[in-house]
Amino acid sequence: MVKKISHSLEIPLHWRLPILEARWFMDIYSKSSKMNPLLLELAKLDFNKVQAIYRDDLKLASRWWSNIGLGEKFSFARSRLVESFLWNVGVASEPHLRYFRRMSAALYQLITMVDDVYDVYGTIEELELFTNAVERWDTDALENLPDYMKMSFLAVYNYVNEIAFDVLKEKGFNIISYLKKGLEIRVGDVPKSIECYMNEKGVSESEAKEHVRSLIDQTWKKMNEDILTSSPFPHSFKEIAMNVARMSLWMYQFADGHTDQDPVTKDRIASLLIEPVL
Repeated sequence: MVKKISHSLEIPLHWRLPILEARWFMDIYSKSSKMNPLLLELAKLDFNKVQAIYRDDLKLASRWWSNIGLGEKFSFARSRLVESFLWNVGVASEPHLRYFRRMSAALYQLITMVDDVYDVYGTIEELELFTNAVERWDTDALENLPDYMKMSFLAVYNYVNEIAFDVLKEKGFNIISYLKKGLEIRVGDVPKSIECYMNEKGVSESEAKEHVRSLIDQTWKKMNEDILTSSPFPHSFKEIAMNVARMSLWMYQFADGHTDQDPVTKDRIASLLIEPVL
């Protein structure tokens, strides 16, 4: 009971990813005096079967990354294929979404690599060409981009359906401007939101953290409202968008799980992708 209460007080249930919550809850449920052995066994079999699918998907993604050889050509860039794949297990955990997970993992890894390549070799002029091309959704602008940016642009272009992009833009959800702004300040270390607020308002770190928490709360309330309102998108599309926010919290809750490969992230990777439930 203490573990359940502590878990519930940490973050709300609807901020958590269902697949990760299921993995955590099986361990807790196995110790309950009201545990149904047949139900628990069925849950374990189901999880292990889906986990085997994830492992096969990861093998295919790893083979692709090895075959294209970009890791060897850009040895200074981060190789985060497993973390990139993990993002998409959280975002789209359903067994039948295998193609989505593999393609999205490839995209995440390419973006990670392009980010590192840009830090070493990029210029402001190339950055402007890239972000302007993405903002206009202009494939003709590819001719003026370096090869590594061409790959990233094509990945983004194929990842987001053009019709969906237009609908989002018509409704005022133009997230590309935020991407562009974020990339423009990638000179040296990027100031964090808490640090920026401290400098802008002259407040303490604890006050800045509380402000950021309030922004997160407000954003979740808006997301909860939006997912229940009518839109041209199916519920599955909106649920994946919610899972992106959930996965972001999970990946960065204790450290930079995508970059640092900290022990917490390694344990989570093992429990979700490698170690079956016994």
